Amino acid sequence: MNSEDEYLVQARQLLRDSLDLPELAAQIGDDDTFLDAGVNSGEIIQVVYRCEKLLGVELDDEEIGMATSVRDVATVL
Repeated sequence: MNSEDEYLVQARQLLRDSLDLPELAAQIGDDDTFLDAGVNSGEIIQVVYRCEKLLGVELDDEEIGMATSVRDVATVL
């Protein structure tokens, strides 16, 4: 597995851990926007929080704004 795939796996796990219905994560493609896929704003905030916790840093507004899909979260990681 290359590093891009590893980041996608991590991003997908962060999403799964943040959803009220974790099984929804399996239905969301890497490039689907969270809002279009039915992820609510509270769940998106949880994804950002979990990214910050994993990285040990607070994300800036630009990075937070970029976190709109699994692939985008993987890029932040």
